[in-house]
Amino acid sequence: MILYKPWPPGWNYGGVAEMNSYFEEHYDEKFVIIQFPWPCYDQKEYDSCNFRNNSNHPSWISAKKALSEVEFDYLLIYEPVEWMFHKDTIQDYYNFFEWCNIPIEKIIYQGANHGMYEYYEHINLDKKKRFKSVAFNHCLISSLTTHRELLNDYTDDVKFDGSKLFICPMSTIMDHRELLFNQLGDSDLLKYGHVSARWKGIYIDDLGLGPSTSKHQQETAHLSSVKSIIPYYEDAFCSVVTESEYHKFNIRFTEKFYFPIMYNKPFMVLGAPGLLKWIRKYGFETFPELFDESYDEEKDLTRRTKIIIENLKKLRGKSTNELQGLLEMVKPKIIHNKKILKTYANGGTNKELLNIMKLALDEQVRNVL
Repeated sequence: MILYKPWPPGWNYGGVAEMNSYFEEHYDEKFVIIQFPWPCYDQKEYDSCNFRNNSNHPSWISAKKALSEVEFDYLLIYEPVEWMFHKDTIQDYYNFFEWCNIPIEKIIYQGANHGMYEYYEHINLDKKKRFKSVAFNHCLISSLTTHRELLNDYTDDVKFDGSKLFICPMSTIMDHRELLFNQLGDSDLLKYGHVSARWKGIYIDDLGLGPSTSKHQQETAHLSSVKSIIPYYEDAFCSVVTESEYHKFNIRFTEKFYFPIMYNKPFMVLGAPGLLKWIRKYGFETFPELFDESYDEEKDLTRRTKIIIENLKKLRGKSTNELQGLLEMVKPKIIHNKKILKTYANGGTNKELLNIMKLALDEQVRNVL
């Protein structure tokens, strides 16, 4: 069952209903789900009434009462947003559950990070305070719905007759993006791609995303940008995705990963080491026929980036006809990926979606029960 205080109107971090249906469908144990930052509305309110400083706050008292009135085998802390649990927050929840006399063995943290146990080590968290972790990238059942109409309406044709080898949209400056951009320049590869580096004022399209004053304006600008970039995807053979994170203790993907799938492209992903392995566990195919995917196992960021650069260098001398032949070779994988993505986008809480969620979740869940 779901036991959480909803976010305010306008904050639609979805997926909690689908996750609740998944656990009810596949396991005999009773789960109760609370959605972070329960029992508060949002991060700002949570920061002002955190348990360590305000244990007598009415929100915590009512939360304790609510938990005492339900029966469960496991309590799932559901965090369907991009940030991770921070050390203070983890300790806050640990102290709250201890106050409620709920054993830590009954608590499971369910965020997007497949490297949560590495994260515990990274922040040097007391071992007795480490919640069991089950990860699922919620973008597939939350933010993907924002692009559902575009995904369903866009052609399923797999073809290439463009002028560029790759597309690589990059927005916020981060170490791995700066490194990739510099290596593309040093290798004389920028002219072979549609590359943006918004922190440098370099855009693929003419739209740009300037400052906006409301959430609606931000969402409208984002959707406009997603649509405006379609011709540049169509003009490219493949996509190089730079994910939001690249550290081994934060293995997750976001909406950046699924855009190449929407637009029928093979892809490489510069993210955390091991990310491709997890992408495959969600049912998607990757492309070792085209790229040396050993970059996914490389823990050193510079070497990981260099392998991606070498993959592009090997392809840049190929003719359009040769690239068309390579695309035809991996066409079944591209079609498969699109089908899987549509299942996540359109599934709702039906059994087809719940079964595909099982690919990434089941082994993790059974390991913590």
